[in-house]
Amino acid sequence: MNEEKKLRQIIRLLIIESLDLDEVDKDKMKCNKPQRAAAGKKQKKTVKACDKGKEKIIHYGYRGMEDYTQHKDKGRRANFRARMKCDTAAGQDKLTARYWACKDLW
Repeated sequence: MNEEKKLRQIIRLLIIESLDLDEVDKDKMKCNKPQRAAAGKKQKKTVKACDKGKEKIIHYGYRGMEDYTQHKDKGRRANFRARMKCDTAAGQDKLTARYWACKDLW
């Protein structure tokens, strides 16, 4: 079983190298500091979310869509925040894409 894990990891690394994709290095990222997602990804941003001793890589935001930081339309912002329930308790969990989309993009 352990050999199978090693083989899968080697294959994964070879695929990443052959496709020339950037892999997110969780150890090098700072906690709760959003950054642009790697080229070729659908998502706009990536963040290493840290909360209560847990760490998680979160990808959020669609690359082809405008967000509030670009269009500055208060009506669209209000509609998005209501639709995503940004101001509720469920929208305050740092380990979700919802939290980061609300906080960083809208």
